[in-house]
Amino acid sequence: MWWNGGVMRKEPTEDVVVQFADRNSLDVEIARKYFGHICESCGKKIKSKEVMAMNLKLSGRNAGKFYCKKHLMDIYRIDKIKWDEMVKGFKSDGCELF
Repeated sequence: MWWNGGVMRKEPTEDVVVQFADRNSLDVEIARKYFGHICESCGKKIKSKEVMAMNLKLSGRNAGKFYCKKHLMDIYRIDKIKWDEMVKGFKSDGCELF
């Protein structure tokens, strides 16, 4: 069985949030931000851990508004190639959000 950290759940339990935080070396408050967010621009549910990580990386860990990949790329004027380079760089740097 593959554990997805509960990212796809509507309402995670506290246990799921704590497990997700532990498995990803995150503070529990940061881990809570991965669950149940919708894009402020289009209302699409954000399901991807990578997109949530980029929201927090680009907007700050105290971000109150979240965006889908398309709108986040539009806001920060990032194309697909730049997005992929940034994600790869953050991951290789060991960013705990990814």
